[in-house]
Amino acid sequence: MIGSLILYGSVSILTAFFAEVSARSRRKTNRYLALLFAILIPSIVAGIRYGIGTDYYSYEIIFERIKYGYEVRPEIGYRAINHIVAILGGNVQHVFFIVSFMTVFFIYLILYDHKEKISVGLGVLVFMLTYYQLSYNAVRHVLAMSISLYSVKYIFKRQFVKFIAF
Repeated sequence: MIGSLILYGSVSILTAFFAEVSARSRRKTNRYLALLFAILIPSIVAGIRYGIGTDYYSYEIIFERIKYGYEVRPEIGYRAINHIVAILGGNVQHVFFIVSFMTVFFIYLILYDHKEKISVGLGVLVFMLTYYQLSYNAVRHVLAMSISLYSVKYIFKRQFVKFIAF
């Protein structure tokens, strides 16, 4: 219990720190390197987990069914991620990594768009402390939430095709 608290607390703090460094950095190299760390740290932890999350084994079954060509019910995008990973010889841990990577990336983009109004690092920390662990149980839902939140900006810009695409 204490070990997981230390692990996830450290992941949250490091992710928030690198997100803030990325948002504040003036040099492109530093910005992109910090962003890479901000996204890779939680994605690697999500990818290497085994048996953690109430739906872990359900997602494993979905992956195996897609891998061997059986019909499954998940959303088109999630099926596509699983299918591509299966074709490339990956496993369900790779799927978890990719989904976590995409989720954290979209959360970062949302916060970066509003960096004049809110600290990107603080926003990422709030996400990490409230939704990151939830994303272990609701993998597809948290990804969908992050993409949906990101797409709202296109409503305000009246770019409805981009909004619908996302």
